[in-house]
Amino acid sequence: MFKIFPFIFVVLWSSAFVTTKPIIDNSDPFTALAFRFFFVALGFFIFSVYTKKKILSNRKNLLQSIFSGVLFHGIYLGGVFYSVSIGMPTGIAALVVTLQPILTNALAGKFLDEIVTFKQWIGVVLGFIGAALV
Repeated sequence: MFKIFPFIFVVLWSSAFVTTKPIIDNSDPFTALAFRFFFVALGFFIFSVYTKKKILSNRKNLLQSIFSGVLFHGIYLGGVFYSVSIGMPTGIAALVVTLQPILTNALAGKFLDEIVTFKQWIGVVLGFIGAALV
């Protein structure tokens, strides 16, 4: 059962840009994100019940999760959905956000003292090329 979860994640993640335009045409961008976030939370809850895992966390992890959720859903996806709602083509928005891993790799060493390997750079560049081809 757990081997299917990466596939489900890829399908759900990659479908975001395909469905953004129809959703935005019929809804407010931030309302659409609220629904998306609700269904993600519901999915996590169902997963935790199915696997009998506890979903409660300590305060530090909870605050980190809230912070990353606000950054991811509010800033990142909110910006994408809002830009599409005011007229940016979804393909251009997708290309812009594919720069995120490149910037993350470029800045990881300076700000996080992480070493980005040549193999990781190849993966990021291939991902960007794939997005550009699509």
